Amino acid sequence: MAIDFNNKKEVMNSLSQGYHFLKYASNPLKNDREVVELAIEKKASALQYASEGLKDDFEVAKKALEKGGSAFQFISDRLKTNEELIEIALSRCGTVLQHISEQMRDDEKWVKIAIAQSGNALTYASKRLRNDEETVKQAIINTPSALKFASTRLKNNRQFLLDLAKMNPAILEQMNGKFQTDKALIKEILSTTKDAFKYILKEWQMNQEMILLALQHDIHVLHELDDEFSSNKDYLLYALKNQKKLPKSLFSFYCKDHDLIFEAINRFEYHIYDDLPKWATLDEDLMLLVIKKSSGNLRYLSDELKNNLSFCKKLLMITRKATRDIPNHIKSHPEIQAILNTEESDSKKRESSKKSKS
Repeated sequence: MAIDFNNKKEVMNSLSQGYHFLKYASNPLKNDREVVELAIEKKASALQYASEGLKDDFEVAKKALEKGGSAFQFISDRLKTNEELIEIALSRCGTVLQHISEQMRDDEKWVKIAIAQSGNALTYASKRLRNDEETVKQAIINTPSALKFASTRLKNNRQFLLDLAKMNPAILEQMNGKFQTDKALIKEILSTTKDAFKYILKEWQMNQEMILLALQHDIHVLHELDDEFSSNKDYLLYALKNQKKLPKSLFSFYCKDHDLIFEAINRFEYHIYDDLPKWATLDEDLMLLVIKKSSGNLRYLSDELKNNLSFCKKLLMITRKATRDIPNHIKSHPEIQAILNTEESDSKKRESSKKSKS
């Protein structure tokens, strides 16, 4: 059914389906506060279809800007000088900075509000502020791509860029080529900043010195390495050296090789035991180490090893707790009984020695 755009009720019903219906409403309805505010509730930019009178209405303009700062371009020129409305708009849409006066675009107060919302608003700041370190820093930390809007002086200031990259390494991708290939700069960033590795040039990501430096400070770099490097045993062992804990998300790198799992188990607490692959639970050396590290906890032990006489002999040399969990046919074996009897005899001798001393 066709909408009667002269009929307020029909227009308001249509606005519940989409703000753009205001565009087709009659002029009297475009000047109707109730109708316009309903459209604004749907989309702030609906203000563009309102009458000039409502575009110049402070409360209507404020409502639109609170919904979306980009509506600033549609309010009247008179209201565009209202500081309360400017602040509302900038805090919701930093690029509104382009629509305010040159004097305001040279004012730290307004520019900082804008770049706090969108670093790319820096492009609309005055030349002076695009050369101001604090202003540019705030913009780039929020939005690394905003570096291109900084002054030439700052884009070529090595120390300034180094300090920024330590706060947000994504800035590495925005630097001039001469800095991206600056080995000393890249090394300093990698040695002090986590997550930096993924932002350096591919040539550095394939450089052994850079890989080892990055792994020394951030084991998660393993996720960023090409397969040939992330599967390199030497790199994987090196990555463990300075770690206090092996993140669960990285254990998959270590579960394919005996030596790697052995080193991981030997260095870290038992949270990784639950994630051991099947083949590892059948490896005698690995499981003996697990039991040592977990204070004799046998819940990780496979049935195959529990039924392995040779393994159980080694196991009993580590912990007598194993006698509760190994099968009876293994426990009753003469060799196992000999171990247990020897331990019992030694225990009695120690007890007798204590009594004689006392």
